[in-house]
Amino acid sequence: MVDGETVRHLGGTPRFAVTALTAQTDEVGFFSEPVSSPVLEAQLEAIFSGAPQAMKIGMLPSRKLGGVLANALQAFPDLPVVLDPVLASSSGLSLMDEECIGWVRDEFMSHLTLVTPNLEEARQFTGIQCDSRDDVERAGEAFISLGARAVLVKGGHLPSDTAADYLITSQGNSNWIESPRVDGAFRGTGCRLSSAVATRLGKGADLSDAVAAAKGYLTDCLQQRTG
Repeated sequence: MVDGETVRHLGGTPRFAVTALTAQTDEVGFFSEPVSSPVLEAQLEAIFSGAPQAMKIGMLPSRKLGGVLANALQAFPDLPVVLDPVLASSSGLSLMDEECIGWVRDEFMSHLTLVTPNLEEARQFTGIQCDSRDDVERAGEAFISLGARAVLVKGGHLPSDTAADYLITSQGNSNWIESPRVDGAFRGTGCRLSSAVATRLGKGADLSDAVAAAKGYLTDCLQQRTG
C-alpha cells in the first residue's frame, strides 16, 4: 500500500482504518462493500488512542461512514486532515456514492485542512471541466467558495511539458507548483502525494512547504521507478 510506504519513508508511523472491501484488478472493478459503522468506529477509536499527528482520508464510500468519521474528528479540532477524494478506482469501480459527494461538498469541506482532487474529481465537485490552467484555477476558486480552507488541484493530466498542480487557500494565496513530467503509466500517485502532504503537516510544516516537499518526493519516486 503506497500510503503506508510513503508515511514510513518520511519518518512517520501509519495507522489504517479500512472503510470498504473491494475486489478489483488493475483493469476491472468487480465489487465494493462499505464496512459497518461499528467497525469503522472501533478502528477510529484505536487510531485516536495513539494521539495522531495528522490524518489522510482516501476512500469514503458513504454518507453514513462520513458521519462516523466527522463525529470522531470532533475531539481533534486542530488535527491536520487531508482529503484525497477518491471517487472511482483506475479500474472504473465507484468508490464514493453521490450522497457522500454531496455531503463532503456541502457540509464536510470546511473541516478539512486540504483537499487534493484530480481533474475529474474537481469537475464532479464543482461542475467545471478542467481542460486548461484557467479552468483549473476557476475550479480551485469554486472549492474555496464551497468552504474549503485549501485545495490542491492535481493537473498532471493537463497538456503540458511539466506536471503542474494548483494550490489555492481561503486566505487568497495561490500558486502553480511545477515538476518535471515523468513518462510512464503509474498507479497510486495521488495517494502517495496526499499521504506525503499529511505526513509533513503532522511534523509541523506549514501547508505551502508541505505541498512543495510532497510534490518533490513524488517526482523522485517516479523518476526512480523509471531510472
